[in-house]
Amino acid sequence: MRLIQKALFTLLFSITFLHTYSQVVITNSNFSLGTTGRIGVGLSPNGEGNMWKPLNLSGQGSLGGRMEQVDYIDILPAIHFTPKIIGKDSTNVTFQMRLGMYSANGQFIGNVSTRSNNGLTFILPEAYIEARNIMGSKWSAWAGSRFRRYDDIHISDYFYFDDHSSQGFGVSHKNTELTLLMPASSDSTGVFPYNYQVTVAGATNPAIRQRMVWIGEHSIHLKNQNVIKLLGEFHYVSANSKNASKNYPSDNGWVAGIKYNNPIKTALPGSFNQFSVRYGSGIANGGDNGNTFTWATYGAPDSEGKYSNAYSFTMVEHFLLNLSQKFSINGYGVFTKSKGGFGQYKYRRVFQRKPVV
Repeated sequence: MRLIQKALFTLLFSITFLHTYSQVVITNSNFSLGTTGRIGVGLSPNGEGNMWKPLNLSGQGSLGGRMEQVDYIDILPAIHFTPKIIGKDSTNVTFQMRLGMYSANGQFIGNVSTRSNNGLTFILPEAYIEARNIMGSKWSAWAGSRFRRYDDIHISDYFYFDDHSSQGFGVSHKNTELTLLMPASSDSTGVFPYNYQVTVAGATNPAIRQRMVWIGEHSIHLKNQNVIKLLGEFHYVSANSKNASKNYPSDNGWVAGIKYNNPIKTALPGSFNQFSVRYGSGIANGGDNGNTFTWATYGAPDSEGKYSNAYSFTMVEHFLLNLSQKFSINGYGVFTKSKGGFGQYKYRRVFQRKPVV
């Protein structure tokens, strides 16, 4: 009997021990929560029944101004760590996510739900971890999916030069960054890169070939806070399977660009002038139709399924003048010219100036 009691006590002790250490214990108190979004009302006098519609350059995304953007909300939770090693400097580590919610059919966000047809949609465009100043050095690294972008035309939310939002990883040292991105999807709905129907073993599905994008960026800091940024990219997509119903050859493309940022002295700080030029060749000719992703290949391929003669040229002038506490002027001009592999081209000038009083 004592032997049975001893065995029972040992079993209960083991269960209790395992139960105690199987719980998730959070000891990190460095938690942050941010949010961004837009919820409003509006109507278009020439719309059907005065229903709200985009009020600017329809179909051109953020290039047409913020009135192109419908209701949306983003919630950004992040956890911050500063692990330390004895005798070494700490590393700043951040894990961040972004949960986005928007109405897919243009309705007000309060009038739809997830059960509505093309109604409330949830997305997770960001989920990444980043380590900055590793071991007290100038090295940093990140991996995951993130909005990786820099200067924008803020009155239209247009990231015109170096929007590299996608999934991948990267490292940086001082003013130099190296990145590998892999934008691709098995679902072609709402995805920019060219896709095709492929049949393997009797099953037909839409597919987008996996693209590899290598990116190099370097910033040169001059006197008086002037900055010149150099951009280079190489894109490669491999040939598809020989077992597919249609065979597409491998293809590639490249991007080169330069951006100049010049602060301007005015009555209030923050004024600047930015000028950029970017050229993309081959499958890296994205940047038209209101988006700025170089991997969003523009136009149709040639008869061989390639983009050998395709290109895209983008030039942007953007300035901000903070003249007083009550008056600022923010203006921009965007010039784009693109050509697909099939030989068609697109030409557009867009100018917009918006005084803020």
